[in-house]
Amino acid sequence: MTEDNIKRILCDMEKQGFPLEVKATEVLKAHGWEVTNQVTYRDMESGKSRTLDILAEKNVIYDHSKFCLDVWLFVECKKATKPWIFYASGLDLTKEESRRRVVSSTQFVINHLASKKGKFEELSNLVIGKFLLQNIYPRSIFKKLATNSFEPFTEGKGRSIHKARMQVCNAILDMERNLNADFFSEFGFPYYILFVPMIIVEGQVYAYDNGQLSIAEGLYYHVSYHRSSFIIEVVTAKSFEPCLTNMEQIIANFRAQEHYE
Repeated sequence: MTEDNIKRILCDMEKQGFPLEVKATEVLKAHGWEVTNQVTYRDMESGKSRTLDILAEKNVIYDHSKFCLDVWLFVECKKATKPWIFYASGLDLTKEESRRRVVSSTQFVINHLASKKGKFEELSNLVIGKFLLQNIYPRSIFKKLATNSFEPFTEGKGRSIHKARMQVCNAILDMERNLNADFFSEFGFPYYILFVPMIIVEGQVYAYDNGQLSIAEGLYYHVSYHRSSFIIEVVTAKSFEPCLTNMEQIIANFRAQEHYE
């Protein structure tokens, strides 16, 4: 292979965002997440098989006598050559009602035993609600809730945001369909999985609010797709590790609390 070919390959890798996926994988593993790369899923619209950059899993609570709660991150890594603009909704995420709207868009998978164990199900819902409302939403880096997006300087043809959101949404919907009773058969107690769609962007991200643009290190992006509602965490590459560290602290603090009073 010639030196010119090597340079062309490296240049193309940079354009596609592959180094960002490698770095994100390293960061996730260093923080104790179980990582799978290039996860295959079936696209809801085309029916074709596609791949998601990263699926990362971490346990929050594992209690044989009560229930289990996992967090799964569905991560797509994008290198944006043009700025990404998101329209802020104006919701105040410090207010509980606003956070409840975010939580209502959260994707869960619950094993079939949960519906048969009413007492445990009620307790589980209380604990998970506490985890989401008081801990996960809002996280400090995600100060805005966005409802629309725009890619300037593309003559209306920008598709990178749309492609990224479709990838994480489709991957989650396909995973929901495929996690069946066989997967949960070894668990004799309710097992909950919280799905968190995330897009890591190497590039400029801005929030548009009341005619003003402001730099955004991270924001929540609310989208609807196939009768499902999603809150996608959009975070810049340089803020990904601080974002992950913040989540680690939240999980550690939550584990230290007494939940079964």
